[in-house]
Amino acid sequence: MKSLQVMLKAGFKDFKKTASFFPSSPVLVRHMVAPLRLERAKLVVEFGVGTGVVTEAILKRLRPSGRLIAFELNETLAAYARARTADPRLEIVTRGAERLLSELRARRLAGVDAIASSLGLSLMPDRTRHDILRASVAALRPRGVFTQFIYIHGTAVPFKRFEGSIQTFPAEEFLEDYFARIDRDWVFRNVPPAFVYACRGPIKEP
Repeated sequence: MKSLQVMLKAGFKDFKKTASFFPSSPVLVRHMVAPLRLERAKLVVEFGVGTGVVTEAILKRLRPSGRLIAFELNETLAAYARARTADPRLEIVTRGAERLLSELRARRLAGVDAIASSLGLSLMPDRTRHDILRASVAALRPRGVFTQFIYIHGTAVPFKRFEGSIQTFPAEEFLEDYFARIDRDWVFRNVPPAFVYACRGPIKEP
């Protein structure tokens, strides 16, 4: 209940940063982390910590020597997640996900094994979305995995301008610019329902 209250408050205050009023359901969390092969991962990145439900699921599966760098722009949610999840493997960064490469360089880190993204891609400007995906594929190892969920209304309602025209968010087409293989799962037991995309084979830019 506390997580719900914190998420609702943060969402009403700054929906552009939270992109949601509700924490992810346990079912959605499982779909987000299952493809990531966390037991073998050394370095994992999370975009959009929220109240930390995906964060905790990642840490439960992550090897003892692993490291999780998690990005959360909302200061209230970042503080809540830090207080909730006291784990030395976790670092929460209050910067935009498009700053991934510079934040990794600042820590002398490279070779990300997995990325779990809960960002509201459908609400972002085109440039920001592309900057985040370019940084992600540049950071991922060749066998790295990227997961992203998109709420159903983001793919069904033509409410925003994408690539110069008003349309629904073409999630799979967008992700296909960056990944060779994309698997989609439908998660009905979430508020709101969502699609989860597991993306593999990052396509590096020439």
